[in-house]
Amino acid sequence: MDRIKKDFIIILVTLTGLLFAFGSLFPQIFINSAVHLWANISLLFFLLIELTIIFIIFKNDKSENPRQQVNIFMAMKVGKILLSICFIMIYVLAIKTETKHFLIVFAILYLIYLIFDTVFLLKKININKTTN
Repeated sequence: MDRIKKDFIIILVTLTGLLFAFGSLFPQIFINSAVHLWANISLLFFLLIELTIIFIIFKNDKSENPRQQVNIFMAMKVGKILLSICFIMIYVLAIKTETKHFLIVFAILYLIYLIFDTVFLLKKININKTTN
């Protein structure tokens, strides 16, 4: 199980690094430096949330059934949505420039990490089904 956890952390860090590099290679996507800076902060935000999710999912006992793991995962998803809304509100209230562009970039990042989460959960549940 530790190998799987390690693989997902490596994939997560690599994904975040690739997204950061893409943003650095094509800064014209962000319109101005404030959006670029906040997009990079968003990457750090998602990295921390995803690491937390991975550690919580793998912290659980093997005796838990997949349904309970899905419930925990969904609770974390609701928390992620609420934290994302707070993050967006901080940007809107603090920066107030190019809000539309920032929201587009943030939504794209959110979807990328959502796909990562979904694949992660499906693999975790399949692994638990085969070991039980």
